[in-house]
Amino acid sequence: VAAVENPKRKMEKKSKEFMRALVVADADVAGDGLMRNPGNAYFMMDAFNWLIAEENELGAIESEEDVALVHRRDEDVVWFYGTSILIPAAILFAGVFITRKRQRKRNHG
Repeated sequence: VAAVENPKRKMEKKSKEFMRALVVADADVAGDGLMRNPGNAYFMMDAFNWLIAEENELGAIESEEDVALVHRRDEDVVWFYGTSILIPAAILFAGVFITRKRQRKRNHG
């Protein structure tokens, strides 16, 4: 996120030259799926208040708890080895099989 404000007319909020811009690198930052998180909702409300030069803030966040990650070793082992060894090995063997098959057709063809 980048916030830009015209430095010359910072104090003159009623001036026609007063300018503020907020640039967010995510196209769906205000999407319905993200607005379920209270932190994102507060961010968007504070951003819009800042853009319209409204100095009222929404206030402090009362409770913003981090959700604990639960790792299950038996499930994680399958996902880890599956994504880091089994799938790449299957792709490698499929590539070798296909290229050898093509080479045989060219040589016997």
